[in-house]
Amino acid sequence: MASVIENLVNIADKARRVSGLIPSDSLERLLANNVPSRFDEEWKYTNVGKVLKQDWTGQAVYDEANIERFLFNDFDGHLVVLVNGTLDLSLSSFSQEDGLTIKPLVEASQEELALKTVEIQQGLFIDLNGHGCSGGVFLHVDKGVKVSKPVHIINFLNGEGSMTQSRNIFVIESFGQCDVIETFCNESGDRTFRNSVADFVVKDGGQLQYDKVQQDGIAGHHVATERVHQSRDSRFGINSITLGGKFVRNNLEIVVEGENCHSELNGVYLLKGKQHVDNHTKVDHRKAHCTSSELYKGIIDDQSTGVFNGKVLVRENAQKIEAYQHNSNVLLSDFAAINAKPELEIYADDVKCSHGSTTGQLDEEALFYLRSRGISESLAKQILVRAFVSEVIEEIKNLYVKDKVAELIDKHFSV
Repeated sequence: MASVIENLVNIADKARRVSGLIPSDSLERLLANNVPSRFDEEWKYTNVGKVLKQDWTGQAVYDEANIERFLFNDFDGHLVVLVNGTLDLSLSSFSQEDGLTIKPLVEASQEELALKTVEIQQGLFIDLNGHGCSGGVFLHVDKGVKVSKPVHIINFLNGEGSMTQSRNIFVIESFGQCDVIETFCNESGDRTFRNSVADFVVKDGGQLQYDKVQQDGIAGHHVATERVHQSRDSRFGINSITLGGKFVRNNLEIVVEGENCHSELNGVYLLKGKQHVDNHTKVDHRKAHCTSSELYKGIIDDQSTGVFNGKVLVRENAQKIEAYQHNSNVLLSDFAAINAKPELEIYADDVKCSHGSTTGQLDEEALFYLRSRGISESLAKQILVRAFVSEVIEEIKNLYVKDKVAELIDKHFSV
């Protein structure tokens, strides 16, 4: 696999020269890395080598008009558009309201970059992104500032065989608040690969709500890594909605480094055709008196495969932790598959932690009842699917996102 790594480094070198970003010190680690295989526990159910060995030297392109369909209806907020990993100011419309800073990552100073989280999660894709980052956004909320409007980041990528690597950094100072929405899209049907990394720092008493919608198209490949660092009394919530992408791997790690924190993780993944979606989450409780809640639901159809591996780690001194985790899946086809592995690793003795996983099919009696009332089979399935995922959708507090996701779910099962 050495030639695969060397080829990825060459692509990364080219992207970095175009972006103007200074590479991190990850090149040495990158060259020493191996491509993850199914012998690695973290990649047991996902063959990423087959993806990386493809030719990703294509030219990325885009059509401005296509971005319109990814906007929210009557959206009142800050719009940030990244085209092939680079902030496009001509398509963006955001104001620098008091206490909020949004700018290209390349313009962030060393002092600002030093505010970001410590290196939590490592590995091939993070090192690859660190060496060949093609651009991204730096967002900073000052101490005590509540951002009045949500920030919507659209990541647009097209171009047969193209690859992009973006990195976003979000820093919420003490008692600051912000809502961020991020959409990943590729509607052209081109075979693409994106390797995105996002770092979140939520300081004492800060609050950050992050909603992610993945629409990477029928031939899109996406490895997404989110790393979160929470300080005392902070709140962090994430809703991950995966509705597109031939191959998707979501890596989410939350390190809770202060007391009285709350972390909330919710996700929906709707798969059809031959899609493969792998959700890996980890909540690392390092301090006492914290809570976390996790709920992921999947609808898996045709010959698609899903993976859910959620881990809650409670360290020895982290007493009085309450952590809940559940994963539910519905298989709509005899050829669909799910590999679910919820985990608890607890070293403290005064905690309330639980986890669970269920997999089944749509209720045949409910389906028969709806069809007996003159409802078509496809519409009946759509109604039952909406009912199944509604528990997660209700957790989406942003109405722009909630309405858009409901619309996309209906569309997903109507074609």
